[in-house]
Amino acid sequence: MSNYKTVFFTLGILQIILGISMVFPIIIQIIFDELDSSFIGASLITIIFGILFFLSNLDHDKKLSLQNAFLL
Repeated sequence: MSNYKTVFFTLGILQIILGISMVFPIIIQIIFDELDSSFIGASLITIIFGILFFLSNLDHDKKLSLQNAFLL
């Protein structure tokens, strides 16, 4: 399982970025009074799982092998 820690760490960072980028359309929805609560929930779930992946693999040596790079 330790071979995949770098992959999960990288996926955690990508999920955090994706979740934060989902906040901008939410702001636009608030401006135009078309708020959709499911979009907010999806953004929060994405950010939470990204943080969990990131923090659970924070202490691992972050070197990618060729096989792990293809897995990403």
